[in-house]
Amino acid sequence: MRIVIDLQAAQSHNRFREIGGYTMSLCEAMVRNCGEHEIVIALNGLFPDTVELIRAALEGLLPQENIRLWDAPAPVDFHSAPKWRRDVAEYIREYSIAYLKPTVVLVCSLFEGFADNAVTSIGRISRDIPTAIILHDLPPIERASNRGNPTMERWYQNKLDHLRRADVLLSVSELPRQEAIRCLGVDQRSIVNISADRDSLRHFSWRTTAARAISTLEQCAREKDKPRITVSEGRPKPAYLSPLPPERSCAAQYLEPIEQVNMWAAGGTRALAAAIAGLECPPDDRELIDLSEAIARSIPRCSKMRQLLVDVSGVAQHDNKTGIQRVVRGVLREWLAGTPSKIRVEPVYSTVNGRYRYARRFTLDFLSCPADILEDEPVEFRAGDVFIGLDYHAYGVAAQRGFYHQLRRYGVQVYFVVYDLLPVLMPRNFLDVVAQGHALWLEVVAESDGAFCISKAVADELTAWMDANGPKRKRPFKIEWFHLGADIAASMPTKGFPANAGEILDALRIRPSFLMVSTIEPRKGHSQTLLAFERFWRDGQELNLVIVGRQGWSVEELIQKLRSHPEFNKRLFWLEGISDEYLEKIYSVSACLIAASDAEGFGLPLIEAAQHRVPVIARDIPVFREVAGEHAFYFIGKEPAALAQAITEWLALYDKGEHPKSDAMPWITWAQSAERFLASLLRQNLATNAPCENYDRDPRKRIRPPAAHH
Repeated sequence: MRIVIDLQAAQSHNRFREIGGYTMSLCEAMVRNCGEHEIVIALNGLFPDTVELIRAALEGLLPQENIRLWDAPAPVDFHSAPKWRRDVAEYIREYSIAYLKPTVVLVCSLFEGFADNAVTSIGRISRDIPTAIILHDLPPIERASNRGNPTMERWYQNKLDHLRRADVLLSVSELPRQEAIRCLGVDQRSIVNISADRDSLRHFSWRTTAARAISTLEQCAREKDKPRITVSEGRPKPAYLSPLPPERSCAAQYLEPIEQVNMWAAGGTRALAAAIAGLECPPDDRELIDLSEAIARSIPRCSKMRQLLVDVSGVAQHDNKTGIQRVVRGVLREWLAGTPSKIRVEPVYSTVNGRYRYARRFTLDFLSCPADILEDEPVEFRAGDVFIGLDYHAYGVAAQRGFYHQLRRYGVQVYFVVYDLLPVLMPRNFLDVVAQGHALWLEVVAESDGAFCISKAVADELTAWMDANGPKRKRPFKIEWFHLGADIAASMPTKGFPANAGEILDALRIRPSFLMVSTIEPRKGHSQTLLAFERFWRDGQELNLVIVGRQGWSVEELIQKLRSHPEFNKRLFWLEGISDEYLEKIYSVSACLIAASDAEGFGLPLIEAAQHRVPVIARDIPVFREVAGEHAFYFIGKEPAALAQAITEWLALYDKGEHPKSDAMPWITWAQSAERFLASLLRQNLATNAPCENYDRDPRKRIRPPAAHH
């Protein structure tokens, strides 16, 4: 059976009391000992600070998607909130729990919500679902009434009304069981002591307690048609324990699931809407908007498919044809072409008003379909979805920090692709705005569920950075790596040639041409390489240097030198912002690729060169060793003479046919890269992880729920 546990007692003010500790410990014990039963946890989204603590406590014990949140416009406390808002919250809570299709519901504490946003009720919409209540104690209503607190009196009577609708009470010990029988007139057959030995701590066992609770719930589910609990209508006798606190084509695969979800959305919450419509009207339109948003968060659209929300904010709004955006296009194309049957790929982008939207017009255009048949609606999500920051837009991600926190609270896994850490590790090579933006972006990444790095070298750097700078976490941070694809044709390559393309290609065929492919930045080694080639030209050697890449930052002097160089367009060529199609031709007429970067995230040009059987001279850095292995000629040193000497040695080997050949350099296609990346991304980590914090077992000191005993 499916047991839905309302765990608000571990979220409300009662979490600071023994009630909160008992609730969390019992929950953990039930999860550990539930056998073939399924446990689903229902949490109140109005206590956001408690959600991560509970998720961390259950990490490795329960799939995170089995922890569900519902939400409502706040405040909803009985003491001061409008009755309409409390009623709406009760309806949303009950409907969201019913949406989970429970066999039985366990409410861990009914007497909640007098002075905070806890919401408990039974049977506001339907009484078809068997419901059990854990009874910890009876509130001190007599003493409250004597102090002249009619509001608490009404709250107490309201809770008694809901208690009458329960199927069974689970008492935490014999004392509250006897009080309920004596003070409330509860039939002794309707209340079960699940912790018979609790008063004798030497014999107490959470495992036994959990087993009794589950057994009682099993019986409750079998006898769901029996009469409800009988509670005396008269004033209860004094009761006190402790004071209360204050083609199929990719396009078809993309379109069909969206249409199915939209068809359900039109009528999926009609019963809830009808129930709310019968209440007193809310005070203004703003409250109606808040209500609709809360319902959307609490009762997500019905779909058998999980969403893979792929952030394409950069490429969708302004494709600068960068290396990162080539990765985005390559991976996205493969994911849209084919993913597991229960996954729906949904490209999304962030907007200037702070909301994420589905990038459906971009996606349709990307798939060569009419772009106006779907709208870019606001993103909706549910537990079990996955968000992946595939594109890189540093300040946009920093602005969405709260949204990623919300996703994780609601059971959506949040990951980012880390292309490199260079602006943080080498800030002098970047503009301040770039380095600062990357630092902010990395802080957000460190708060997510994990990162997927484009090389082992980057993964090692991120691991070291997290060890030194990462935030204190309550759940583990997952770091994995994958290699990029290298078949340009599969990354939606750009097309076109400039008017002088034929002339340039002819010039490159005349003499050996050494190629550099990268944005022109200080760390890329262009200055060192140019000075090295000037030595060859002074010595009369007939060699070409070809630079392919856009102008970056802090290279104004170098750019001026390139444009005014006496060898410009003779033996020195700078091809700025050329198409992928043109770059393929450049590779085909080149003799060697020079990769002179001081640091990189991957080194895709090395593999592209290998595909064209172009030999490689590379700086000896870890990531180039990882990518090229023994299939490149390596050099050390940042002086022009060091590189010139390396090129001279390589030429000597080349003349004898003894230079390292790139032909056998291992590489994978974008289809293979995307498949491996997706498999790793969707892999469920069910390993048991101990909580990162030690909780004090003393109820007087406890500020968070404790771990379960066995």
